[in-house]
Amino acid sequence: MREYFNHYFNGSRPVCGEEKQYTLFFYNKLLSVMAKESLDESDLTILKICGIDDPDVRLIGAAFEATYMRDIFSQERYDRQGENRMEQCICPGESEPSFNEMLFSYVNRTFHVPMEYVYLNRNFGKGKVFRVKTTEERQPQQMIDILKGMMNEKPAIALFYESGAKKYLKLLDCKYLSGESMNKGLTQARLQEMIAEFLCERIRAESGENVYPQNGVVYFVSEKNKNWKCISESPEHCIRLEELIPEVLKNTEDVNEK
Repeated sequence: MREYFNHYFNGSRPVCGEEKQYTLFFYNKLLSVMAKESLDESDLTILKICGIDDPDVRLIGAAFEATYMRDIFSQERYDRQGENRMEQCICPGESEPSFNEMLFSYVNRTFHVPMEYVYLNRNFGKGKVFRVKTTEERQPQQMIDILKGMMNEKPAIALFYESGAKKYLKLLDCKYLSGESMNKGLTQARLQEMIAEFLCERIRAESGENVYPQNGVVYFVSEKNKNWKCISESPEHCIRLEELIPEVLKNTEDVNEK
């Protein structure tokens, strides 16, 4: 056991199997790229792994475990209503559209459910969504699944960047030993695609600024998963753990032998 503990991050076959840990290491690399005025070849390689292939790209912002949906909703609800009125309903037509009105309208393009049927001031990710039952029971349940999925999905990393004259919001999933999960029939990729599209639409509606949605996957590679089919098919989006693990962690000393 002591051997495993002391070499938790050592070599090409580290003991640590936690995806979020390596995602944090990768995020830190992206932050170092963001801090630079000019990018070198290693910086551009990191961006290419994310699917960004432009030597003149400029990172504007980044977030680890980007919970934009619930965070923006919560902050807007607080700013609109104040602490003591959070459970009251925001009704359609009150001043400019709320986060939930825009999210409901985005998902409702397929289902055509009256907006007054919905608890507009509740977090769609938990609790009841509909105040009134509709006659088409199956479609509203599908709608609930999408609304809940979008509110609860946490992209591993979000990047906001400029490339040429355009701005992009890119949501990244990061995978090590796990595969893509499904949420009520919706893949993570599809949910993140919808989140990016919705957020970019909201930015355009409020500011007139064009921001283009993107999503993708970054794969972390070690001896434990080197034969994964998805990795062999997407080598340009892979990074080996030896390149991720900070040098200070690679050769942990046995403190008992000091």
